[in-house]
Amino acid sequence: MSPPLAIVVIGAFSYGFVWFLATEAVMTFEDLEPRPQGGEALKALGREDLDLYAVDELHERIATLEAEIQRSRAAIDGKSSKRSAADALFNFR
Repeated sequence: MSPPLAIVVIGAFSYGFVWFLATEAVMTFEDLEPRPQGGEALKALGREDLDLYAVDELHERIATLEAEIQRSRAAIDGKSSKRSAADALFNFR
């Protein structure tokens, strides 16, 4: 998400005020909060007590995790194809 636009007054002349729109970054409270570390959710899944789940809930969990694995594999394939295209474009041999 891009930062909100801020209206900046550059100067006042005898002809009137001159207004410009600038894409000046405006700090929000979200900027002050620490970002979650990558992989924290995955680590939390590994520490979770599975004894609390019923068999049906464990099957649902497995299906959800398999869907996430497929999503991760698709992201890897997409990044690999972009990398291959970039390598082919910049390979001058």
